[in-house]
Amino acid sequence: MDKKRTLNLYGFGCTPAMERVISAVDTMSHDEILIVNCDTSCVSGKIRRMCMEKNYRLEIYRIDKNTMRYIISFHNE
Repeated sequence: MDKKRTLNLYGFGCTPAMERVISAVDTMSHDEILIVNCDTSCVSGKIRRMCMEKNYRLEIYRIDKNTMRYIISFHNE
């Protein structure tokens, strides 16, 4: 069973939010899922780009008008 870790990044600017996401992703184990809840719109493209570059699986959900949920995990081979 996958372990889940959640980051709630409400009210953060783009750079502080991305610093926390990158730090969390860098310490992820292969059986871990990172859930990021964030109301900072500028992180969306950056998270997508990071996941594409590092070949992570990414799911994106809209929670409400301003809040998105990003679910980051390793690709299951």
